Amino acid sequence: MIIIMVLREVMMVIKVESDNNKHQPTFPECVSYDEIHVNENVTEGTPVLLVLAKDEDPGRSGTISYSLLRDFDSFAIHASNQHGQITTTRRLDRDGDDKEFRLTVIAKDNGLQPLQDTCSFRVLVEDVNDNPPIFDQERYDQTLATDHNPATPVLRVVATDRDIGTNGHVTFHLEGDPSYLEYFTLEPITGVLSLKKHLEQSMVVSSGELPPSVVKQHPRHPAIPENTTENTEVLVLCARSNLPEAPNVYFTLLNGKTRDANADGTFAIRRLPDQSVVCGDSAGVAFFVATRNLDYESVQVYKLNLQIVYTPYTTSTTSNPSTTSPSTTTTPSNPSTTSPSTTTTTSTPSNPSSTSPSTTSTTSPSTTTPSNPSTTSPFTTSPSPCRVCLGSHQNDKNARLEQTVVVDIVDVNDNAPLLQPFDGAVLENTDGALITTIKAEDKDASHQFRMLTYSFDATASTDVMTKFALKPNGELWTTQPLDREEVNQYRVPIQVTDGIPEHTRMTTYWITVQDLNDVAPVFDRSLGVYEMMLPENREVGKPTGIRLVVNDTDIVNHFTFEIVKGNEEQKFRIDPSTRTLLVNKPLDFDFPTLDRN
Repeated sequence: MIIIMVLREVMMVIKVESDNNKHQPTFPECVSYDEIHVNENVTEGTPVLLVLAKDEDPGRSGTISYSLLRDFDSFAIHASNQHGQITTTRRLDRDGDDKEFRLTVIAKDNGLQPLQDTCSFRVLVEDVNDNPPIFDQERYDQTLATDHNPATPVLRVVATDRDIGTNGHVTFHLEGDPSYLEYFTLEPITGVLSLKKHLEQSMVVSSGELPPSVVKQHPRHPAIPENTTENTEVLVLCARSNLPEAPNVYFTLLNGKTRDANADGTFAIRRLPDQSVVCGDSAGVAFFVATRNLDYESVQVYKLNLQIVYTPYTTSTTSNPSTTSPSTTTTPSNPSTTSPSTTTTTSTPSNPSSTSPSTTSTTSPSTTTPSNPSTTSPFTTSPSPCRVCLGSHQNDKNARLEQTVVVDIVDVNDNAPLLQPFDGAVLENTDGALITTIKAEDKDASHQFRMLTYSFDATASTDVMTKFALKPNGELWTTQPLDREEVNQYRVPIQVTDGIPEHTRMTTYWITVQDLNDVAPVFDRSLGVYEMMLPENREVGKPTGIRLVVNDTDIVNHFTFEIVKGNEEQKFRIDPSTRTLLVNKPLDFDFPTLDRN
C-alpha cells in the first residue's frame, strides 16, 4: 500500500509489502521415480535417486527443503542444487529383509506458512552374487551293485543358493582320481550321478541289489497356497523295492541347510498303511505341512529330497519323524548285520597295491558354481565327499534312491495394506487443488494383490464429503475454495482395501487450511506517527520520531518497507524491526535545498 508522509517540508512515499506464499511445491516427475533399482551390498552414502520439486513462488517462499517421511534406518536425503539427493546409510542385504522399500519424500517451501507436497515410490534392491551354494548333505554315501547298468542313476547331489535368478543357479562337475572318474558321469544341472560304463569283471563279487523305484507321485506338480494349514497333505509318493526277497522300503526326508530345502522343517512325511487306495501293493508316503512357515514372499519353491531304501530285514519303527519304515520285520541273527539306516561299505584289502573285488571307489562332486558365465566373481563351495561302494549281495547291503520332490507355493492375498501417515495442507480460496496422494504399502508379492482402492471412511462428516474428493488412486482434492476464517483444519478419515473386506484399514488425516495473503496491508493513521519536526543536527542513525504502524487481517505476515519517493539523497532509512524512520546521512537546512522541502 502507498502512503504519503510529510517531514517538515520533506515528502516521502513509503511502500509496504507482506509475505505472499501462493503456490505449493510439486514433483513433476514423481511417476517416473517408481521402481528405482539399487544393488545390494553397496557402501554407505551410495546415491540412489535424485528427486526434484518445483515451486512457482519467488524468493524465500519458492525455496524448497527435502525430508523423508520414513527412512527405514537405510536412507537419507539432502539438498543438492535445488534437488533432493537420496543416498544409502548402510549396506543393504537383499537375501535378508531388504528386498523392497517404499519411500515418501516431502518437499516443503520456506514461506512463513510453509506449503508441502509428497512423492511416494518403491526402491527395489537388486540381487548380486554374494552367496556360495550349499550342499544339502556334508557327505554322500551310496552302495552300488557291481552289475549296475550304465546310464542308470546312482545318486543325486543337491546344492542351493540364497541368491535369486541367474545368481542362484548352480552347476556341478566331478573331481577325483581319474581311475574312479572314468566310471561315472555327473549331470551338471540336475546333479544326478550315473554309471558311465560297465564295471570291470574283476570288481564283481556277486549279483548286486537294484535300488527302489518310484511307481507313482500324485499330484505330479504339487502347488499349495501359502496359507495352507498344518497337517494338510500335499502329495503322495509310491515306491517299490524291485527285489522279491526284500519287498519293503522305508522313506527318509533329508532336510537341507537352506529354507527352500526344508531346513526349518516346514514339511514332514508319514507312511501310508499297507495296501492303501493310492499306492496298492507299493509302499507309500504322504508329504504334509508340519509347521506354519509358508510365506510366498520368502520362498516360492521348495525342493524336498526324499531317500528311499529297501529293507531286506526288520527294523523297529524309527523315532525320526522324517523317516518312515515298515512296522515289523525280523531281526537277523547275524550280529554283524547293520541296520537299514547304516551306510555299509566293503573293507579295503590289506595289500594296498592289490586290486580286489572289494575296492572302495570314491568320487567327489566338485565345487559348485553359478551358471551365469558373465558373473565376475562366481562363488564355489567346499566339495561334498561322495562315496560309491561296490557291494556284494548280502543282507547288510541296502540300495537306495534319492528322489527330489518340487512343491510350488502359490501367493495369496494375506497381507493387509498399511496407510502411511501424512498431515496435509491447502491454501484457502483455492478451487480444485490437489492436496496430496494418499499412499499405502502392501507386502504381497503378486501385483494383483497390491491393487489398492482408496475411499472416505464411513465416519467422514458431510462437510468433508462436500468439500473434498478422493480418487480411487489416492489423490485427495478440494472441490471448492476453503475459508480459513470459517474452518482452519479438517479431519479426513480415509480407508484403503486390497479387495478383501478383512484387509480394510483406516487412518485419519488432518488437513490444515493455510492462510492466503489476500488482504493488502494498510498504515494505521491513528496509532502511527507520520509527521515530525526534525532539527538539522540530528545525528546519523538516530530515530526521526516517525513510527509506522501497519494493519493486516491475514494471520501471519512478514512486512518489508521501501521509500519509493522523496529520498533521492538517501538521507533516511527504515528499520524494519522497529518500523521506525532513521537518519541515514547528515542533514543540512541550508544545503541541499531538498533537506528543507
